[in-house]
Amino acid sequence: MSILKLRPSRAQSKPTDVIADLDALISNDVGFIFQGKTHRIKAITTENFFNVTNAIAKLDSMRNGKYTKADLLGTYAGIFSSVCDTIGPSDIENMTQAQVGALFQLILDCVTGKSQVTDLEKKKANLNP
Repeated sequence: MSILKLRPSRAQSKPTDVIADLDALISNDVGFIFQGKTHRIKAITTENFFNVTNAIAKLDSMRNGKYTKADLLGTYAGIFSSVCDTIGPSDIENMTQAQVGALFQLILDCVTGKSQVTDLEKKKANLNP
């Protein structure tokens, strides 16, 4: 039988108890390598988030209708360029579908903060082996 360790409720928490460090979520850009060059996904602002979510909605609507290769590339370019200044339409055209999918997922992880949270967890694990 395992014993669950429960955190104190907010009412019982001391003012010095830190539940989450939101400042750490924006401290570093997220890097990735494409064609031997390191690119950076910049911190996601509210405007970037708006652009990404609009482009994702456009991608979703394309599933049910007719679209061209240029439409698809343009939509991906809108998503990628809103958070990364060094990836353009020609880069996307040269990517494999697996690379496009991986970059798309990385951007989603950045938008939701998942990539930064994972990075913080790794850092904590290295400090407390």
